Amino acid sequence: MATKESRVDVPNTSVERKADVDVSVVIPIIGPAQDLELLADGLASVFATMGKRHEILFVDGGSQHFEALLKIKALHPEVKIVRLTEGFEEQDALSHGFARARGAFIVTMPPYRQVEPSEIVKIVRLLDEGYDCVSGWRSPRVDPVLNRVQSATFNLITRLFTRSGFHDLNCNVRGMRRKVVEEIPIYGDNFRFLPVLAGRQGFKVIEVKLAHRQELGPKNFFGFGAYFRRVLDILNIFFEIKFRKRPLRFFGLWGTLFFFAGIAINVYLVIDWSIGWTVEGRKSLADRPLLVLGVLMMVFGFLIVSIGLIGEIIIFTHAKNLREYQVDKFLD
Repeated sequence: MATKESRVDVPNTSVERKADVDVSVVIPIIGPAQDLELLADGLASVFATMGKRHEILFVDGGSQHFEALLKIKALHPEVKIVRLTEGFEEQDALSHGFARARGAFIVTMPPYRQVEPSEIVKIVRLLDEGYDCVSGWRSPRVDPVLNRVQSATFNLITRLFTRSGFHDLNCNVRGMRRKVVEEIPIYGDNFRFLPVLAGRQGFKVIEVKLAHRQELGPKNFFGFGAYFRRVLDILNIFFEIKFRKRPLRFFGLWGTLFFFAGIAINVYLVIDWSIGWTVEGRKSLADRPLLVLGVLMMVFGFLIVSIGLIGEIIIFTHAKNLREYQVDKFLD
């Protein structure tokens, strides 16, 4: 199901015309992996059927599979291997893989068969049709029920906060034009939200159902802690999408609320003191703990507004580099 984002595409950009291959498959390996040989064999067969020039780029983040990757490369000359030093995370492997990729289209996959390699055909076909980003949707799911419930909850919260229509942002099988990964920086865990960010940036995004298979990755169940961290990521993406160019609207609203709440508390205390409403009679304001709360809320509100103003200054300084649109056509 396509998301409701405006179509802003530049077909056949200069970057894509200079691509050495049609499709680059980037596979980050962070930690355990399964069936790398079968994955490479399946991809080679699929691309041979499609007749697409391709490369398979394994980015090894210090795992124990380097010897297996060398054997795969001996069988498949289109395989490239990048071995990073230990301590890198998935976003680092993806960023380096994107920088090394030479294809007009870039497809990401996990280091195990999350879906059958033949499903890549759907993604490449949609990219050929003009879409900029294709997000995979594992359907029907075959993993544990509790994992499906957690994933559905995560995606529901994401849809509510970002107003997007994606059902499976946890799926690691995606396809993008090169210009998408060039314009959207990868940092933290925001790579999970690449389709959302691409839609916000003005690219044409679609979600496609892919036949899910029994995953043989490092584990079939993710703990609650992983999804709690992703909720924090959702809040980060929500702020980036809604207030990236207008931080004062967010900080100014909350700062103003705190500031005037503090004023209201202090006004109440002054009135209470002046007409002696307290049970003990007229009591010194210095003996009222509520006064401290009122002053702190005023100071806190002022500080929040100040943060928003600093954000506005930073945005103004870098405004020429912020662009949330793509040029569709130019007719001279």
